Amino acid sequence: MNSFQTNNKSEVKIMTYPFTRTLTEGNTGQDVYRLQYALNAVGRYYLISSCNCKADGIFGPETKNALMSFQAWDNITVDGIFGNISSDHLVKRYNAGPVAVWGEKPLDQVFQS
Repeated sequence: MNSFQTNNKSEVKIMTYPFTRTLTEGNTGQDVYRLQYALNAVGRYYLISSCNCKADGIFGPETKNALMSFQAWDNITVDGIFGNISSDHLVKRYNAGPVAVWGEKPLDQVFQS
């Protein structure tokens, strides 16, 4: 679901829930783990063989490469940065495939153990 904030007739798009910040190589945390989890599930569901990475909560070169593979596959800017557009596309693909068909957990219920 997209969220918009309107300020003086301009719209500012914010991250697609449950992601709340732009993620780049070097970031760590639960949101990175969710990104990795979603990339792996989307890669398996849509048969994107290069869209996989270790789900460890650390945004390293492997995660960046998996993200770039997803970005190329989904025809969006390939920059290895998980920002507004990438989050919107990944969450939509995740919800339409792995969640709807396979019964995967919604991303806000995915936690690193």
